[in-house]
Amino acid sequence: MGITQVYGTDVILFNNTANGPAKLGIGVTPTAQLHTAAGTTSVAPVNLTKGSLLAVPVDGAIESDGTHLYWTDGGISRQQLDQQSTLGDTTFVGRYTFQVAQSSTSAVYTYAVPDNNVTDIYVRGMMASSEDANPFAAEVYAFTLASRKATFNAAIVRDSTEIKNYLTETTATVSVQLSGQNVVVVAQADATAAATDFDITINLNTAPGYATGILANAYFGAGLQAGVTNIVYIYSFYGDGMSTGTNLGTARKAPGACHSATVGYWGGGYTTTYVGNVDKYTFITNAVAAGTSLVTLRAYLCGFNSTTTGYFAGGTNASIQDKVERYIFATNAISYGTNLISARGYSGSCHSSTKGYVFGGAWIGEKDNIDKYTFSTDNVAAATALSASRRSCAACNSSTIGYLGAGQLSGVNTKTTVKFTFATDAQAAGTDLTVARFYLGAANSTTVGYWGGGIIPPAQAVVDKYTFSNDSVAAGTSLTVALTELAACNTSFS
Repeated sequence: MGITQVYGTDVILFNNTANGPAKLGIGVTPTAQLHTAAGTTSVAPVNLTKGSLLAVPVDGAIESDGTHLYWTDGGISRQQLDQQSTLGDTTFVGRYTFQVAQSSTSAVYTYAVPDNNVTDIYVRGMMASSEDANPFAAEVYAFTLASRKATFNAAIVRDSTEIKNYLTETTATVSVQLSGQNVVVVAQADATAAATDFDITINLNTAPGYATGILANAYFGAGLQAGVTNIVYIYSFYGDGMSTGTNLGTARKAPGACHSATVGYWGGGYTTTYVGNVDKYTFITNAVAAGTSLVTLRAYLCGFNSTTTGYFAGGTNASIQDKVERYIFATNAISYGTNLISARGYSGSCHSSTKGYVFGGAWIGEKDNIDKYTFSTDNVAAATALSASRRSCAACNSSTIGYLGAGQLSGVNTKTTVKFTFATDAQAAGTDLTVARFYLGAANSTTVGYWGGGIIPPAQAVVDKYTFSNDSVAAGTSLTVALTELAACNTSFS
């Protein structure tokens, strides 16, 4: 039976209790209460004729005014579903997402909210090219919400946790520390508000000389799981969140890693043979691209970096290596630097603002050597040796101290740490990590070091957090899946 026209009445399909809910199929055998056939190049499966929005939103309503698509949720709040256009140099991604590329000076972005109900503004930042050595130190963003009505409600939310109570003011200016995750400005007009009743003005205010990048993460990548892997786990410094990033281009174990302020670099490693591949991981977009390959194919190498250059050092292939390859971040150019004093692999490494440091390692026995690589001159010098030889360890750093942790001492797993003061080369015992293991990775924020993964055996997912200010160690959020023979890096020059 076909019904071509029905005038002046409602058409209702009643449930048949014996056969379950009534279902209506249009061009298809229905499996839902309303089911349409697939669209074609000339016929859409559903077409909403544009019209006026409901004066009073109704739960479950789907509407279009010809410009935007809306859905009303169970809280009787109309939500705009479609992606927004751009505003100046602000990019909207998804629903009102500000992805701001901001210089070291203040800027203001204003958006006139087009809807009279709840609107979420997601704010994400990108690193400025003029960043200084500590771009995350004291960034305070002021959110100014200016209403054209008498009052409105607003809240500032970070990682689903409200950090500023709801406000009812004609103009609300809220200063909030953005620590590294998306921040949501939730602005809600009253139910009788007309469209565009209030603006959201976002003042990105930072101290002069500070960039407004807000990413603050560690990236643990590549290594061994069931086999060699290209997985990347992202550890948020603020909130201890763990998520999975974009896979690297090359699955391998035992690479080295370093980073600029905006990109992480994994180089070398072993698949079924030694490789020189370099993968570039852009932090703000999670995009992965191939970099320039290392000249010397090798695994079990280490990485460190200045603000402009990454350094891949040591390692092993058919023979042990002392070579250091320099990777220029701006041009992706590769060249040899000065060799390490002692050829070795399985070392830990970190950096100060002026030097890279290679700690311990192994080749025909464990090593106690510490090599210092001066960035400005490519000079390599020996520091005072470690008090005990150590291999398969990992290192990270604050601005003044390098922290070497875990690995093996005389073939025995250790959880001990060593603190190396950059200014004096002095060494002191640090606080033990929670688990003795080797083949792990390490990264750091400006205040905390993170050691992740490794093997006892079995392989480990443990992440240890080492607070630099008081030498305390606590368990962080574990990696999603145990990972060993990995490498790690982090956002910012830290």
